Amino acid sequence: MRAHVTSTRVKLAVSLGVLLAALAWSRAAVAQVAEPIGLFVADARGALVSYPDGDDVATPRGLTAADLPSRGFGVQLGGHVFLLRGRIATLGIGGSLLWSRGSKSPEENEDGTATGTAATTRMTAFSPQVSFNFGSGAGWSYASVGFGAAKRSISPTADASPEPGSWAPALDVGGGARWFITDHVGVSFDLRFYSVAAQEPGADTAGFPRTTKFVGTAGLSFK
Repeated sequence: MRAHVTSTRVKLAVSLGVLLAALAWSRAAVAQVAEPIGLFVADARGALVSYPDGDDVATPRGLTAADLPSRGFGVQLGGHVFLLRGRIATLGIGGSLLWSRGSKSPEENEDGTATGTAATTRMTAFSPQVSFNFGSGAGWSYASVGFGAAKRSISPTADASPEPGSWAPALDVGGGARWFITDHVGVSFDLRFYSVAAQEPGADTAGFPRTTKFVGTAGLSFK
């Protein structure tokens, strides 16, 4: 049931992203603004991150899947430099930094007792990216792909020495759009999937299988 709800949320988020990207494309086409996309853009956004983890990661840590948070919140910072402009798309090179954290408290029973253990999940990711941008300086949509590294950790919230986590290779694919309300400030969103490689148990982690995490971000862009 939990996996079904998470899957439904992801599908809805992706559908919304596709719709907004299409609207951004239409806006640029109708306006027919001659101004090209500028030399660079920087983004500062809030992030919503899915944590699709189950018993295979909970059990080695003395937890259950029901103890784990299904999502977390954080911040994403990024930027791109635009180097090549073609008739259809503008090529950008840049990257992003993501920090996120999610916690879940034990469920309270009818008799006032608690079931489960409070747990905290964290994810940090760094990703150099290549983007393909469509539109004008007033607003554009884009698709991008990146390859970097991500660090995941899961531990009981009350643990005085939480799991530090270790870095693993991560591929990310996604897209979004930016609309500028002034010459230098705009609003933007990005929808992205991170595929993080499996990790064997070690000194800094109890291990992880390969996981795919959905990350949705929205906030401000500057150029």
